[in-house]
Amino acid sequence: MTKQWPASAPRHSNPSGSGPCPTPRTSSEQRFHARIPLSTAQAARAALASRLDGIRRDAGLTGQDLATRCGWHKAKASRIAGARTAPSDSDTRAWCEACGAGDPATDQIGLR
Repeated sequence: MTKQWPASAPRHSNPSGSGPCPTPRTSSEQRFHARIPLSTAQAARAALASRLDGIRRDAGLTGQDLATRCGWHKAKASRIAGARTAPSDSDTRAWCEACGAGDPATDQIGLR
């Protein structure tokens, strides 16, 4: 049985072209969701990711170069740099060592 939308419901086209999108979003809903503040953990992960990515850029390395030096897949380096994955302490140390930053960087990040 196909779900019937009320005539008053906002309809958006489905990218597949097979009718209305099953979960329509209005622009006000999109604006609301964009304003949700980051949790403390998310903010800390974003700050760490920013520091690590700055260390990588200062070393003149690409994400692929860093991943190769750390023995990781390039997606892992990308997820850490984009704050989508929290790095472990050993990941952070490997990142700093691969960038030639060593102990001063780990001290600054707070691993000591």
